[in-house]
Amino acid sequence: MSMDLIETAAFDEDTLWLLYSTGSLQPSGSLFSFDLPNRKRAEISIPSYGTIEQFCTLPGGNIIVASSNRELWQYSSGKMEFLATLPKSPLPALLDRYGLDNQSTLREVWESGMVRGRGCLLFRDHILKMFANGREILILTSSSLLRYDYVSGRWDIVNLLNLIPKAMRMPAVLSGNGYVYQGTCLGEDGGDLKRIDIKTGAVYILYEGTQVTSVMRDPWNTSSVLFSTGTWHMGLNRGGIYHIRRREPLFSGKAIYGISSYQNDIIAASPDGVYRFANGIGFRFDYPDYSLYDGIRVGSDEQFGTFVLTDIYRHRMVCGSVPLFLEQENEFSG
Repeated sequence: MSMDLIETAAFDEDTLWLLYSTGSLQPSGSLFSFDLPNRKRAEISIPSYGTIEQFCTLPGGNIIVASSNRELWQYSSGKMEFLATLPKSPLPALLDRYGLDNQSTLREVWESGMVRGRGCLLFRDHILKMFANGREILILTSSSLLRYDYVSGRWDIVNLLNLIPKAMRMPAVLSGNGYVYQGTCLGEDGGDLKRIDIKTGAVYILYEGTQVTSVMRDPWNTSSVLFSTGTWHMGLNRGGIYHIRRREPLFSGKAIYGISSYQNDIIAASPDGVYRFANGIGFRFDYPDYSLYDGIRVGSDEQFGTFVLTDIYRHRMVCGSVPLFLEQENEFSG
């Protein structure tokens, strides 16, 4: 039986964009577009030897793609055009700063303090996440924050003070207060939540424990961030929704597959249904029937929006398919 190892989903106008696993287990880096009204699927490829590591959507149905060989490409009207080459990776300098090299043992790496967070330790500068705002693209890699003005072609580079290792899924959001908040999914092995300063490159661990399944801006307080946790492995069912500035959870007692904002309310997908939180009060809804679009299972409801079903967590847990919310736009300044 084939599995839909969908890592990221985004929607723009009538097109659904799906990025398949880029993690350390069975990475494919395949990107597909789905014309939902016509139920047509097309694989998006780059005319280069690299694989697609991340993407972000732009207004008008265009996307920006980052490849494993550190290139940016723009896809528009069915054509893929080269945009820019990423600056040289600062990873060798980071290794040198901690007295390490490619021959260092795992024990030497961990004891050096260079690594911040959980994940697979491969000395490669992975592209972890991309955010678009206006004419700028912010790119988070394992060792840097890159800011690209795709009109002028100018790069601004901030080297991270620690290495962020790659994981199965790495949900992230760019807040309005100068930080990227990035979560880590490692299935039954747990995860963490990091805060990354986009000006200094400092990386802080805010939470460690059950894997962090999603991160989003708080719709009730846009200067703050919410994150969800969840484990649903071999009968386990634990997790919740948390605010980065409070100890008390917004919701707890069961695994949360993911959270999203819909019509200014908080939406949470869980094993027993979808919860919609309005003014601090939660209402539960049954999952809708799924529609099949060329093999992809899509669910949609006027109470909580749209999601797709993914099997990516089956890399690290004994479980079935779970819903994955569509990514939302990020905004930043400064």
